[in-house]
Amino acid sequence: MIITNQTMGLQSSAKPCLRSVWDRDGTYHIGAAFLAYLTVHGSKKDSIMRLLFGIILGFALTVGGVYLADQTSTRADARTMVNWDVVAKNVDQLTAMARDGWRRISG
Repeated sequence: MIITNQTMGLQSSAKPCLRSVWDRDGTYHIGAAFLAYLTVHGSKKDSIMRLLFGIILGFALTVGGVYLADQTSTRADARTMVNWDVVAKNVDQLTAMARDGWRRISG
């Protein structure tokens, strides 16, 4: 059911609730799909930080879940999803490269 000004018993000039929207055709939306991303008194910086935090958290949960799935496989012939030796080698190379770059920058 589409909620309009008339079905809510409101005049067209009535103010909607916080974070609700009136479309041009008079349709009322509560914006529930975007509620997680909206803040009452937030700024654009807060939204960007939430986005970055969400990306980092999602990455960590994904890698952690794959690691747990690989470690808890009970079959003897089970293949792992990720070759963790290669991942460890690449991470070591990346950290060594970052340390070397930092030494060059800091003198």
